[in-house]
Amino acid sequence: MGSKKLIAKLTTKLGRAPTADEVAKAKAKKEKKKAKRAAADDTPPPSKKAKTNGKAGKTDTAAWRKAHDIKVEPDDASFAPHGTWQEARSSVAEPLVAQCEGKGWASPTPVQAQAWPVLSQGRDVVAVAETGSGKTLAFGLPALSKFAADDAKTPRKNRQPAMLVLAPTRELACQSYEVLDEFCKIVGARCAVAYGGAPRHEQQKALKSCAALVATPGRLKDFIDDGSVDLSRVRFLCFDEADRMLDMGFIDAVRAIACACSLPNKLVCMFSATWCVHRVRGYEFISSVAFIGLHSFTGLVAGRRTCAKSPMTSSARTTSAASSARSASSPRARKRTAAWRRRSWCVNSARETGN
Repeated sequence: MGSKKLIAKLTTKLGRAPTADEVAKAKAKKEKKKAKRAAADDTPPPSKKAKTNGKAGKTDTAAWRKAHDIKVEPDDASFAPHGTWQEARSSVAEPLVAQCEGKGWASPTPVQAQAWPVLSQGRDVVAVAETGSGKTLAFGLPALSKFAADDAKTPRKNRQPAMLVLAPTRELACQSYEVLDEFCKIVGARCAVAYGGAPRHEQQKALKSCAALVATPGRLKDFIDDGSVDLSRVRFLCFDEADRMLDMGFIDAVRAIACACSLPNKLVCMFSATWCVHRVRGYEFISSVAFIGLHSFTGLVAGRRTCAKSPMTSSARTTSAASSARSASSPRARKRTAAWRRRSWCVNSARETGN
């Protein structure tokens, strides 16, 4: 009876009498469906416990930070670390994550896992982590993920990079360039590097079409002055080894470069391996900031708690630092106070004169 029904069904479907092969194929297909349905009926439904365990696959923020000795300020729930590549996909573009996985990296490094969710929330970042901890990709991949999509909507003109990385030395600039250039190619962007002690012509040529630029302050300042580069479309500004750059006498060039990056909503990052806990120079370049400290550098977070919760202007930071120094009575503190007063007077005078 079953065969008659099947033949009648096939006749209606085909508009003719089915052949023996067509009937055999239809029978085999029907038997396969029956077997599959029977197997599904034998499988018990997932228990509530199993569902709960599935949700627990997410990284436990408190345990993860304790295991990696990381402090974050402010401790916002949206800053939960991306401990796995699957979680990292919420902040980093799929092709970039796939490239990382293809290299055999088991998971993001601690500074990457913690910096990516913070940057994806549009917060400036000050991070302190040891050399070799993956700081370049920590600030680089979220930027590459975003401006690759943004450029498709509003294309940039020539000589208008969207990402700028400042490094204090030629060696550091070249290292960052090598890392970023590989990942820029994945999203169809170009990376360029500019530093002193090399022919200007080749570097100027590379600036014409680059989306990401790695540079030392002195050479970049020269290119700004002669019109070789326009930083008005920079949406991601990063200071690599920021404390070394500010200590090496580049503060005036850095101020001029930061001023040339005129977009008001740009993201600013400061990454370093040697930042002093009580350092305050350089905070004039950042506003709504989150602090990330790894291992022995976690004191940085507690030392700058007020800045993270109440963003201040550069003049307010200057006044606050001077007030704190005045409360100390040591000769060293008085000398620091005098230095801050001189700096405050110079900055305010420059603003009043428009220079």
